[in-house]
Amino acid sequence: GVPRGRISRYARGVDYHQILQERMRALHVAIEKMAGQPVAARFLTDHARIVDRAVAARAGLGWYGKNACIIVPGHGSWVMLGELLLDLDLEPDEPLAKDCGRCGICLDRCPTGAIVAPYTVHAPSCISFQTIEQRGAIPRELRPHLGDWVFGCDVCQEVCPYTRAAADEPDPAFLPRHVDNAYPSLHRLLEMSSQTFRELYRGTAVMRARRAGLARNAAVALGNIGTEDDVPPLAQAALGHDLALVRGHAAWALARIGGRRARLALARAWERERDAEARAEIAASLEEAT
Repeated sequence: GVPRGRISRYARGVDYHQILQERMRALHVAIEKMAGQPVAARFLTDHARIVDRAVAARAGLGWYGKNACIIVPGHGSWVMLGELLLDLDLEPDEPLAKDCGRCGICLDRCPTGAIVAPYTVHAPSCISFQTIEQRGAIPRELRPHLGDWVFGCDVCQEVCPYTRAAADEPDPAFLPRHVDNAYPSLHRLLEMSSQTFRELYRGTAVMRARRAGLARNAAVALGNIGTEDDVPPLAQAALGHDLALVRGHAAWALARIGGRRARLALARAWERERDAEARAEIAASLEEAT
């Protein structure tokens, strides 16, 4: 009975930066014991001048899937990548002589068509980019394709035959503490304060989207899966949310749901709104709603 959004699997538990750093440091200690000497090291997790996937592929950990994810035998793409750089001479592993063959399911099933060619993702069209990295308005033409995703997207991994066949062995650290860390209430995201946002998502990767991004994404999700029962919270957001970005996207959602109450809310929002970008969103929504 509660409309809920979806958070990408990797972001449902503890922030992967923290987990990988802790585990690589433990590995480093073990390596020093084996070597019987101090070993200089650097710990990298998605934040340095190394492309994690390229290193993984060259090290023989897995191969590039056509969705640009690394596919690891037995695990598919449900893996996290980090690098431990060592001042040791190690015998290198050879890259795997495997690929996706003729399979192109991920290209066909991407909701926005962001995988424009094998191994090539057009980032601005990707749901993960729009729900996480996009700080402004989500392009109106993309919004209907976001479905109920509010942080990231797993579709190209979920449809991959290799990943679907992977062993179901979830790492406890990545399991959600609460249902709202995996399938959050869209009403709650739309209405939450900064304090509530921090309490819910502190220590997780979801913090990257910020409160503004999550509330904006919740409005879009409600526009895609909502009903007339969701008009009141959307109307409240369109009329009184403290962020103009959210007010504009709530207006779009009202137009998508439609109906008399939604049109009345849009008309009131138009009369009250003073922000130029939000007014443009409301005007376009009013036109669509009528």
